Amino acid sequence: MAPCRELSPPVHGGTEGRRTAVWALRALVAAVLLSLPGCPRPTSPQSALGFSSVERGAKQGVAAREAAEQPQHRGWKVPPELATDGPVDRLGLVVHGSPSVLTEPRGGAKPISRCEPGDYVPIIEARNGHAGVRMSDGATGWLPGWCLEVLSEPATPELRPEDPDGMRYVVRAMTYLGVPYVWGGTSVTGMDCSGFVQRVFKEEGVALPRIACDQANVGMPVVMGALEPGDRVYFQAGKEIDHTGMYIGGGRFIHASGSGDAVRIDELFTNRWQRIYAGARR
Repeated sequence: MAPCRELSPPVHGGTEGRRTAVWALRALVAAVLLSLPGCPRPTSPQSALGFSSVERGAKQGVAAREAAEQPQHRGWKVPPELATDGPVDRLGLVVHGSPSVLTEPRGGAKPISRCEPGDYVPIIEARNGHAGVRMSDGATGWLPGWCLEVLSEPATPELRPEDPDGMRYVVRAMTYLGVPYVWGGTSVTGMDCSGFVQRVFKEEGVALPRIACDQANVGMPVVMGALEPGDRVYFQAGKEIDHTGMYIGGGRFIHASGSGDAVRIDELFTNRWQRIYAGARR
């Protein structure tokens, strides 16, 4: 049996369905090439155009978006945690606009990729009102501080003596934040949902089956109200378990997301995930 496929809406038959499938495939291929944690959307969708058209379209698109998202026009401010230059090491949440990730901490710098509200990013430093975010290849990208809420959780969690045993899996899993989603993949160059979970547990000395539906039969069942960090969560959109991730606490889980195109963090207690939630194992 092949590794689990990421959840995706059905494609209806006919010409319109085929056209939708082609565009979806093109979007997925483009997104996999990017490496920002949780923010793998390209700055311009005009990949079918010539170089000059792409460059012109990208510049126009970025300029229009920046003009529409001027923080002073919306009351958006840089959080206090990012107002002073220096190390930060906090998890951040994109809450305003659809900001571009930049190569440098200044307005007008070259855009690398784009974030959307709801994306979590690991902030490692602050400079010039911008947040330096750790990318999956170890490089640093820069987001304008006004787009972010700085959370209390560290970007790079460390085990404490009082932590539950499962926290060691969370610490390990967070090191893969932003690794591209690749169906059937199990390496740092790309992994799917069950490959991600299997790899994290293997590195902590625990063997799990390769695919999600088999992993869901291993370990002790856990009711939703008793979830702890490190518990494996499972989802079922079809006839069997077809997606998995890891609960990290605070109502969130980390998973290799085909729809997000990378290892990312999402809120577990939302309609999207609750309607297909199938249980958890410890």
